[in-house]
Amino acid sequence: MTNKIPVPSVGVVKLEQVRDLWFEEADMVFQAETKVFRVPGNALASISSVFEAMLSFPQPDPPEKMAGCPLIRMPDSASDVTYFFKAIMDPSYFKPPPAHTDFKVLLAVLRLGHKYQVSHLSQCAMQHLTSAYPTTLRGWDSRRETRTFPGVKSFDDEFQLLRAAHKLGATWALPALFYSCGAYPMQEILDSAVWIEAGDLLLEKNLCLLGYAEQFAASLRVMRFLVQPTAEGCADPLKCYPRRLMWFDVVDTWRPSIPLEIWDERDWKRFASEVCPACLEQSRKAHREARVLVWEKLPRTYRLPPWDQLEAQKALGLK
Repeated sequence: MTNKIPVPSVGVVKLEQVRDLWFEEADMVFQAETKVFRVPGNALASISSVFEAMLSFPQPDPPEKMAGCPLIRMPDSASDVTYFFKAIMDPSYFKPPPAHTDFKVLLAVLRLGHKYQVSHLSQCAMQHLTSAYPTTLRGWDSRRETRTFPGVKSFDDEFQLLRAAHKLGATWALPALFYSCGAYPMQEILDSAVWIEAGDLLLEKNLCLLGYAEQFAASLRVMRFLVQPTAEGCADPLKCYPRRLMWFDVVDTWRPSIPLEIWDERDWKRFASEVCPACLEQSRKAHREARVLVWEKLPRTYRLPPWDQLEAQKALGLK
């Protein structure tokens, strides 16, 4: 929470104290955009070698001050710094799973925890990230129950998480993150402000585009069971096969870059009423196998190590 309390201006910029992060007894003032924070420098230096170096670096002569304290400007967004400093100053504000957190808090800690080398916060952020972007297909299918922050609903947010995870080195979460980014409509991706601001040569952008094309093709492969030959033991070939072809024509009109979700239990319930038990059993088996294959290939699609190596990296990264 911030309150507008008059403080000295720097140049023509009017600054605003962040009330929850303005401690009168503290010895340092930090500025991010137009927000200022008064926090204890020794507390920051004790948990971060970056802050320790920053605070020991020779100050300008004469030094910039505010409220009698040295003033340090941070090149980060005010909102990120607010969430980050709250996580540092209040141990209950950002706790590891199974506690839940907010998306904006998680993103801020992912970014700044890594940048300023606050290892315990980075560790906590990686655990939250992993709750929603797992390394197994079973984990992916149950992520609604296991995730510790609300579901991401925009490409901008998902792509920011992807970039933060990449910088942090949380490689095990990247296949699922890339897949999630590739699940948005292409026009939403290309119109994204975050995507546009990232420039043209960013590795993550190139991989997103390559992966989108692969997910598009994989969706059709997942649905091949609809055009397979009639199952042995089919009770009514003249009915089952035409019904499956009709379903394939319908699926072809759906958004096709989501091979793991393109056909779900609601579809199975409707499909089961239109084909015989033998065709239904064959179709379910083929669909399960196709989804497993999509998941197994996901790291390779995005030029990442195989799942067993990513699992090993996760075990080390989450220690």
